[in-house]
Amino acid sequence: MKAFCHRCRSTSLQNVAVRRICFTLFLIAFPGHSQAAKHVQDSIATSTIQTRVGRLIIKGNKSFSSLTLKGLGLALDPKIYSRKKLFYKPAFSFPRLRQDTALIRQWYESNGFLKIAIQADTITNSAHEHIVNVRIHITEGPRTTVTGVIFSGIPPDKKLDLGKDMLVQKQGPLKIADIDADIRMFIETLGNRGYLEATANYHCTFSSDSLGAQVEYTIHTGPHIRVDSIQISGLHGVRDRVVRRELRFKEKHVLTNKQLRNTINNLYGTNLFGFVVVSYDSPASPDSLNDSLRIVRITVLETSFLTVETSIGYQTYESICGRADASYDNFAQLGIRGSASLYANYLLQGIDLGIVWPWIFEVPVTFNQTASFYHRREGGPQPALFEFPNILWAGYFTALHSCLSYQLTSRIKTSITHTLETRSIDYISASINPDSVGNPFTHSIGFSITQDSRSDMVDPHKGNFSNALIEVSGITGTKSNHYVRLEGDERVYFPLGESFIIASALRAGIERLYGQSTVVPIDQKFYIGGPDVMRGFYPKTLGSDTTGGTFYMAWNVGELRFPIYKWFRGVAFFDMGNLWNIQGTSFGDYRSVFNKPDFRYNAGAGIRIHLPIFILSLDAGFKLDKRPGEGLYAIQFNLGNSF
Repeated sequence: MKAFCHRCRSTSLQNVAVRRICFTLFLIAFPGHSQAAKHVQDSIATSTIQTRVGRLIIKGNKSFSSLTLKGLGLALDPKIYSRKKLFYKPAFSFPRLRQDTALIRQWYESNGFLKIAIQADTITNSAHEHIVNVRIHITEGPRTTVTGVIFSGIPPDKKLDLGKDMLVQKQGPLKIADIDADIRMFIETLGNRGYLEATANYHCTFSSDSLGAQVEYTIHTGPHIRVDSIQISGLHGVRDRVVRRELRFKEKHVLTNKQLRNTINNLYGTNLFGFVVVSYDSPASPDSLNDSLRIVRITVLETSFLTVETSIGYQTYESICGRADASYDNFAQLGIRGSASLYANYLLQGIDLGIVWPWIFEVPVTFNQTASFYHRREGGPQPALFEFPNILWAGYFTALHSCLSYQLTSRIKTSITHTLETRSIDYISASINPDSVGNPFTHSIGFSITQDSRSDMVDPHKGNFSNALIEVSGITGTKSNHYVRLEGDERVYFPLGESFIIASALRAGIERLYGQSTVVPIDQKFYIGGPDVMRGFYPKTLGSDTTGGTFYMAWNVGELRFPIYKWFRGVAFFDMGNLWNIQGTSFGDYRSVFNKPDFRYNAGAGIRIHLPIFILSLDAGFKLDKRPGEGLYAIQFNLGNSF
């Protein structure tokens, strides 16, 4: 490493002390020369200003980009934004420079560059402004390759092939991160086979020139762990059977990592426990000849079963929204949940009473029964933000909704629904054809399947969400509306580095008539536009009919989410889609839409404010194909992300 400055720090401090003494003597000898004194004083003050880094330049890095190396967390890397301030320029010091070069060296060596050489120096940008540029030059040298991979120690299960999913391969580059990942994979794989006490280590043997390395993995499987007995502690208001039915292992069976994880997730999923620990002891008996038997201990801490919540907010179309919820999660000490909800906004006011049975006849099927009574209104196109739309129709509804759901895997859930609904329309605008209202009774049954691998339900950074629904209405004969509904929802999230996210969502739905019905009822139609999709359009302004449609396609083609400052984030988006009102009795009636879809397009940007308990969203969407009589843009305000 080269020297970086013309004078060392100790010499600089000595010079400052001497100059202060001279300045004092100057004031005593020449008290009238105030301008000269001020000039010397400014010079002394300037000399104590901390030197900062204007640019960090990395050269010679052929295998890794400068962005990757700076992403290691280099202390001397200037940033456009940081947690400290905008346009942050870090203070320069030699220890920081040594720290950064050590980080780069460690990164290269962990990726097989054992002969790397690093040189660093500084370039004075402006002595008056005390800004320097730091330059780091890297000579990578040859890369070490893996000449062989061998295993030693106690062999695992003969049917288990640990080598098939290994990252480290013969003739491949030596990467310590890949070796560590292989170690974790060995432990995880063995743990899922019941070897919970397995250990794995590695050793590298290098050639004389360090250009080749043989990687040796030493694996000790330990005993095959089995459950001797199960002991539960911490229960007061919950019955023992509630915990035992959520377990994914049984006595005398092999215990695996997967079973332990699923058991913990199931217990938290009951909403009865705020703390769960599942552990296993040493051999069940010191005198036991079978040291694979273990006592599994489950320790829980019960939560408060009664919950009361209130909330108030604002949404672009519904205006001010208020809600109050109360629930009790442990009726009969069996985890049966009862709930009541009151809600009101400009368009919807009502009450819901519900009960949820988490298990039916000792089968892990959840039964949810909800009775609802509400008053619903639908408005016409919203002219602008904070303005109420004109009411097109209004009515009173009574509904009984039942749902049986089953969790196929940790990410896939299926549901069967049954709905009885009666309504009484008490107001219809003169602009609506009374024949489009439909029958006052709807009896339907539906099936849905959902797959959710998102990293977070509120603010996902990666993963995807998929949902498919088919619903048939009219199963009780002529008294009910007769139609079939198909609807799909697909969302994907891709991280770009640590801070940027690309998100996309495609949603579509179609309603087809059958039997004696001539229209899809007005309260069962689709609507798009607003803060979720097609954000260049206010609610009820997209489509040829303001009373809704029977076929829609809406695609959030792309949304870039990026940080701005601290809890502020930004988005830039592009949407396309449309809504059509076709009262078809066959799918061929919708062929004209596919032949000439007439999609609408919008783009825009927005701000997300990430508060501790929710996300505030403000979007401005601009129509890219503005038509006569339409506004150019729409301002959308909502809670949460758009999707």
